[in-house]
Amino acid sequence: MKAQEVLEWTNHHIKFVDAYHKKIKGMSENKGVICVKYKSNKVEHYYTTVSFEDVDLAKLGSNPIVVLPNSKHNFDLLVKNWKNICKNPDLKLVFFNPNSTLLRKWVIKPHIHNKICDKESLKKGLKAMFGTVDIVD
Repeated sequence: MKAQEVLEWTNHHIKFVDAYHKKIKGMSENKGVICVKYKSNKVEHYYTTVSFEDVDLAKLGSNPIVVLPNSKHNFDLLVKNWKNICKNPDLKLVFFNPNSTLLRKWVIKPHIHNKICDKESLKKGLKAMFGTVDIVD
């Protein structure tokens, strides 16, 4: 999957989710980051990437949402870097596959998930969510 495909899917997904409620005031895109401004003055930043390796967690803005393909590589990086990933209380992750025959995405807020799951079953639980969407090669 290419970076442009991730960006296009994210743009479409944001608009699809907002189609009913019409809460978006404006959207802009710069270097793979989509900034969404809502009528309530809330702002969300969607960071689109092909690989989790390209995400600098320390440089994410407010209300960050990282959108990436549901690949084995990205899943392995999620598990490997879990302790660091779940430090940001506002971070959301969206793993997707637009061609999945199952669900097309799964979403997790690592900080919250880390509080409610026990460490012994973390990988098993993450793998169960990962398995709800077909793997992107």
